[in-house]
Amino acid sequence: MVETSGDDLPETVIPREQAVFWMDGRGRWRNAGGPFRIRRIIARFNRAIRRDAGGYYLTQVNGQRREKIYFPHAETALFVVRLHGGGAPELELNTGRRLPLEASRLFICGDSLYFRVGAEIAKFGEQALLAMAAQLEMAGEGECHLVVPGSRRVRVPVVERLPGSCRKGVDPPAAMG
Repeated sequence: MVETSGDDLPETVIPREQAVFWMDGRGRWRNAGGPFRIRRIIARFNRAIRRDAGGYYLTQVNGQRREKIYFPHAETALFVVRLHGGGAPELELNTGRRLPLEASRLFICGDSLYFRVGAEIAKFGEQALLAMAAQLEMAGEGECHLVVPGSRRVRVPVVERLPGSCRKGVDPPAAMG
């Protein structure tokens, strides 16, 4: 995937049903051969994630055309991959974007921790969740708090269902694992 606007090139749109790669529920890129293993390619794919009314897609320039490739994914294509400490803690997404950690944007659904990014959600990846674990405390059935510096506790809501816009028929087909 080449990050380019390609605004001056004709565009070919490849629907998600024809994509030969997808992102699984743990944020891993996969194809028929299994999970991607080359970090440089994974990073390039992650940096190229975009979203429009049609869903999440990647773009690349292929000859004299710009390809816009929609891809299957689970509940979201955005994942929190790192937590940066220091003065004001920040979350780093798989796209490379950094956001301030705001407790009011956190929520739990099922066994997963999520962060609201505007109208989208980012799911915490395993490493980021482990980094956050020391700051989370369970306070009974269905209740969780984020412990912030200064011994302040902020309630993290537990929801039964993800926001509707996050589950618009984007699940990878069962055959795609």
